[in-house]
Amino acid sequence: MSDREYSFYTWNLKDYLSTDTDTDTYRYAAVVDVIRELGATVIAVQEVTAASQAAAMAQMARLADLTGMTATVSAGGPGEAASDRPVYAGGAGGNRFATGLLWARDTSVRVHPDSFRVYGGSDFFHSLTKVDLTIGGERMTVASGHYCPIGQPRRASEAKRVVSAMPLDGLGLVGSDGNTIGFARVPDGMGGYRFYDDDPYASRPWQPGFVHTCTWTTDERGEIVAHQADREAARILAAGGLHDVAPTIGAEWTPTAGHQPHRCARHRSPHRLHPRHRRNDEAGHPLRGAQHGASPVRQRPHARRRVLGPGPLTAGGTRRCRHRPGARLERTTGHLR
Repeated sequence: MSDREYSFYTWNLKDYLSTDTDTDTYRYAAVVDVIRELGATVIAVQEVTAASQAAAMAQMARLADLTGMTATVSAGGPGEAASDRPVYAGGAGGNRFATGLLWARDTSVRVHPDSFRVYGGSDFFHSLTKVDLTIGGERMTVASGHYCPIGQPRRASEAKRVVSAMPLDGLGLVGSDGNTIGFARVPDGMGGYRFYDDDPYASRPWQPGFVHTCTWTTDERGEIVAHQADREAARILAAGGLHDVAPTIGAEWTPTAGHQPHRCARHRSPHRLHPRHRRNDEAGHPLRGAQHGASPVRQRPHARRRVLGPGPLTAGGTRRCRHRPGARLERTTGHLR
């Protein structure tokens, strides 16, 4: 393997290209500017507005062209005969938003067209898009996922689909908007363990919308007496060998959601809904450590950068992004040796 460092970002672009208002047009331009400045190897994006698979691929082609990256998979699509029509790494679901992948236009990054898959409306409320890339001589599966925001059973089912979609051996990275609270546990400093992600709901008064994000208990009268975050989807991912990168490497906890001033923000504290999960073969790719940067939403920090791999830590830094509240950006960096 090579000594080349690579970076993997995940970003919910928040209704990207959904309107043409002056405010949103400015935000779309800011998104492009940020991506161009990142110098990323791979970026997983969510909430790219697209009503069909053809539209999802066209949107990713446009985003790639604007940012100087590429999303071109091949001249033919999954399950189709090769043709002269390019196929781009975008995946539409059943509910307006697409997921997608961008990667660097770099001779050391090579795509494997036969590996491209989109899991859409029959499997996901939104979608999962994945493809294999060889980076610096090392092959890995990268994916972008956006899971169901309303309903624990479907979200859990989607987590199982993610587990089945990712390879059982080799390196895999999934960047997602998981719409769930993490299950990973870390030492609590007193000989026991605690959740890496605190419960952002349990201390808040019950709200009807919590039926989508919480489990609850009732008394003999049927009144709700306690509620807590539903962690089932995250528990399934962990059981399936997909491990949340941040707690795995001991990164400092940082929220990725809860900053946006919408009507639900008062009902829950800042929290983490946008992890990267990693599946790894037992032979290599040990995790070393992490550093943090910042990508404020109206000057509020909400993003993380993490270091993955056997190499030394890279230099930290701060990045400011002027975009609409709700767009979340996270980074995982790594070294191939």
